[in-house]
Amino acid sequence: MRDLELGLRANSYQFTLLVFINALVGALLGLERSVFGPYIEACFGIAAEEALFYFIMAFGLAKATANYFAGLLMQLWERKRVLLLGWALALPIPFLFAFSPSWELIILANLLLGLNQGFAWSSTVVMKIDLAGAKDRGLAMGINESAGYLALAFSAYATAAYLGPLNDLLFWGALIFVLLGGLLSAVFVRETAPYALLEQTDLPSLSGEEEAASAWTTFKKVSFLEASLSSVTFAGWVNNLNDGMIWGLLPILLLEHDLLPDEIGWVTALYPAVWGLGQLATGKLADKVPTKVLIRRGMYMQAFSILGFAYSSDLLSFMLSSFFLGLGTALVYPSFLVAISRLSPAQKRAEYIGIFRLWRDLGYLFGALFSALLWYFFGLMACFYGIAALTFLAALMVQIRMRMI
Repeated sequence: MRDLELGLRANSYQFTLLVFINALVGALLGLERSVFGPYIEACFGIAAEEALFYFIMAFGLAKATANYFAGLLMQLWERKRVLLLGWALALPIPFLFAFSPSWELIILANLLLGLNQGFAWSSTVVMKIDLAGAKDRGLAMGINESAGYLALAFSAYATAAYLGPLNDLLFWGALIFVLLGGLLSAVFVRETAPYALLEQTDLPSLSGEEEAASAWTTFKKVSFLEASLSSVTFAGWVNNLNDGMIWGLLPILLLEHDLLPDEIGWVTALYPAVWGLGQLATGKLADKVPTKVLIRRGMYMQAFSILGFAYSSDLLSFMLSSFFLGLGTALVYPSFLVAISRLSPAQKRAEYIGIFRLWRDLGYLFGALFSALLWYFFGLMACFYGIAALTFLAALMVQIRMRMI
């Protein structure tokens, strides 16, 4: 313990390694995300929109579940073991997705992809929080999330632009990402749980009641009972709910407004690009500005940006809405994790983060269901109005219920 030191500078090698591993996790998802609908339509005759709906639901459910159990397992095992579990579960993905003879095996590949994302991404998040300490936590989360989502975006773009056989690209690309991520994790990553214990020596100890709290008691506290924790958790759920809706429905809205394919590409790419790059700045901002301020402003910005899509009619207005949606998401995404870290005892940090990430990624599942229901009964525009209103409600709850941290 005496040889350990908190902070990004003191742990630059391990931190950089974990950032790169997280980029591989994002790139593995990006490899599939941009071509899933057309690929399934060509191979199995299932409509691209229907395939995408099933993908978002299966992926979101698996990732959310893995997030929760990753938090629990990191309390019982080492963080590194959970990271290795995530890569082990990804090993069948290249073979299943590239060479599956049936649609059911594609769904299995998506479930494994969600489990990989949940276990591997969650463990790298917690490990970087362990290394950073309180002073650099926001910057660490900004770099982490930025690397993951930028790698996802670059991988998705490269896959969409690839002109050769998709089977070969999906197989070899996924295999390289999985083997490289697993090898680096097994050989070079160090366990970081002792850093959390080091940080805890400077903080008040857990009370006997907190120490003895069951998993269900902790789950209720983070999800519903404690005002600050539950308002951040609800905002995270809504954030990914609206992201899932934008993922599936924005291209359809743009087609209805007769935008050209390259224009659709610019609008849909601008949002994740601003989201990814913006976190490099907003993560550091979360170390200096109360996270309540950043989350509240970011969620309000998201709400008005989603509403902006509904009222847009030309490329410029769609681009502006996409830019501000990305900026609003960049404000909240690292701030969520910083807020949960500040509100959780170091000994139970992984469990608290796991519960938050469970609800956050369940947003994808509920986003797909909510959008489908609104579209079926009220039309496409109702999806944008309804989810903008829900996002505004999340911002209001943060403003009223969350304390200034």
